[in-house]
Amino acid sequence: EDATALTTRAAKLSATCEMDTDELDPAELAATVLRTLALPEIAALRPRLIPELAVHASFTAEDEEQVISGIADAVALAPDGSIEVVVDWKSDVAPTAETVDGYRTQVRAYLQATGAQRGLIVLMTAGTALEVVVTA
Repeated sequence: EDATALTTRAAKLSATCEMDTDELDPAELAATVLRTLALPEIAALRPRLIPELAVHASFTAEDEEQVISGIADAVALAPDGSIEVVVDWKSDVAPTAETVDGYRTQVRAYLQATGAQRGLIVLMTAGTALEVVVTA
């Protein structure tokens, strides 16, 4: 939770990144991280968050095998060790409704694969968390 340490880390990551990062401001990145971690929905989960969890599942739907495979950005564990919440961090500045719908589909797949009942799409730049729940 130290802005200076986060800024230093962002600068190091930016310097070693293979993408074009010339327009990235390490101080702005650090501030975004701190704002994101302070969101009430995230602050409540932080003690239980596990980063980057591999998610794999297969099930039968409409007589066909469906496979889900990916990496959840973070999950929050329930007291019994089960996955309670799936968190998906997004850095889009202004995602379209279509893009957000795609994110919802992705998180719902992770909910199905993990058995979690709730997911959060965290739009870090906007500072908002969108809830995703299991649908019938």
